[in-house]
Amino acid sequence: MPFRNLDGDPGFVVPADPLARFDELLTALDAGRGWMQDKVAIRLAAITLLVTPGDAKRLAASTRTGSAILGERLGWFSGVDESVRLVIAAQLVKADAHPEEFLADLERVRQMFRADGLRRGGVYEVLAVLVLRRLFGRIEQEHVERLHGIYEAMKAHHWWLTGPEDFPACAMLVGRPEEPAAIGAGTDAIYKALHAQAGLSRGDPCRPPPTSCTSAVSRRP
Repeated sequence: MPFRNLDGDPGFVVPADPLARFDELLTALDAGRGWMQDKVAIRLAAITLLVTPGDAKRLAASTRTGSAILGERLGWFSGVDESVRLVIAAQLVKADAHPEEFLADLERVRQMFRADGLRRGGVYEVLAVLVLRRLFGRIEQEHVERLHGIYEAMKAHHWWLTGPEDFPACAMLVGRPEEPAAIGAGTDAIYKALHAQAGLSRGDPCRPPPTSCTSAVSRRP
């Protein structure tokens, strides 16, 4: 899907030894870790930066600085904790984007969300904006409206389960060519298949991840 591949991303190079590069980035990021920080977030940040050229220590320092800026501006009540901030900062370093510019864009798009009637989504809203920027560069009203349409299409099948936590998944699907109703039907088909064929219980355990949703929708006629 467009959100995950490197097509059209200039400057990204797959290293000759990805594992060695990952270990180099992991070591550099871990050197700045606080004693209570989640090491999973550090691994995610390292793999995010895997295809970004440059000195590992410099990339790690930029990521740490970006995370600190996000922490100062987003605040305690944003729902964006230290681990999530680190991964977002790594994405910004990868995209060569400054945290202040991202935060300004976040505020702009949040206003668009409210104007279109989308409820507040806390950290999920922040992640959705990050995804939309990755897909389209500049986020326009049409992108927000399409996200809202996909959200409502999914909610039509599972009104109780669908909430702001699905904003990032909906954002990943905005670039798909299908109509929102078809995307909603595709995700519901996966939900039912996971229950019937994989034996997963209904509810949150049976909700398909965004990558599975996209694969199913892409196979629909």
